[in-house]
Amino acid sequence: MEKWALNHPKLGLIELEVGYDSEFLELDPTWPEEPKEDEEIRPVTAESGLKERFGALFNNPSVRARILLNGQVLHRVNTAASGRYLLEDSVKEGELTGHNPGLDRAKPHVKVTANFFDEVLEVQFRQGSEIVIFDPPAGSRGEKRRQAMESSTIKRVGFPILAGLGKGGWAIAAIILASVFSRIVKWLLSLLPDFDINWPSLPALPQIALPTPSLPQIHLPTPNIDIEINLPALPAWVEFLLDYSKVWVPILIGIVVGLLALRNYRKSEQTKRAWHKQQRTQARADAASSKTTQADASENNSGDH
Repeated sequence: MEKWALNHPKLGLIELEVGYDSEFLELDPTWPEEPKEDEEIRPVTAESGLKERFGALFNNPSVRARILLNGQVLHRVNTAASGRYLLEDSVKEGELTGHNPGLDRAKPHVKVTANFFDEVLEVQFRQGSEIVIFDPPAGSRGEKRRQAMESSTIKRVGFPILAGLGKGGWAIAAIILASVFSRIVKWLLSLLPDFDINWPSLPALPQIALPTPSLPQIHLPTPNIDIEINLPALPAWVEFLLDYSKVWVPILIGIVVGLLALRNYRKSEQTKRAWHKQQRTQARADAASSKTTQADASENNSGDH
């Protein structure tokens, strides 16, 4: 089972658990239903190739997930898919929940990002403008992605941009496939022989002439305004962008999404550093208070003697 965890200074421990039926049944016998007797799980690790991952996707049982707050189950879902989950809801025994795309983002919630293989890549805590990214568990696909991003500045910038391009990639793929498909159709039509079909002529329909009323004609004076505005010619690069907007707009959206992801990562690191600073300050204050209490107790004991 894969476990993502974040200790929030106010809310407490936030957890995301990802696993199969048999793993969850060991934790909670009421959810999910008993797996089939012939159910086999093909193990997949962060080092598994595409062949093993595709085989697990089609042969393994569904990957389920739970979201907990301080040990209390808030959400149960049948697939570890991308989504947003409020940290205020609570499920009943055996109940399933789904992500809520229309939730109030000012409230504390968890944003889960997963790929096509239902592998969780990133988990974020969000509340308004506050964004904190969970540390990925050891051996997970998310940890491999994080290590790759931290190993190179190019990957740190490029991975989020590629992820953003993936969201707009369907538009680029549709444009390219449509062009290729139209060329294939034209090529197939060029292979067909030319032939004429003599369709039988249809009888002429009867013509009906209806009288039209003669209405009075009203001629209004029209002003003679001749204004010439000499606009400058558009630059060549502007004409290019206008002609190929269907291509560059999805790319631009992907780049913006990628840069936002990079900004969120930096904000998350700043927030974590602020949390650690607060924890150290609080720990020093608690230690000083404890020493003062012990000193007072020692003075009282010596005064009694």
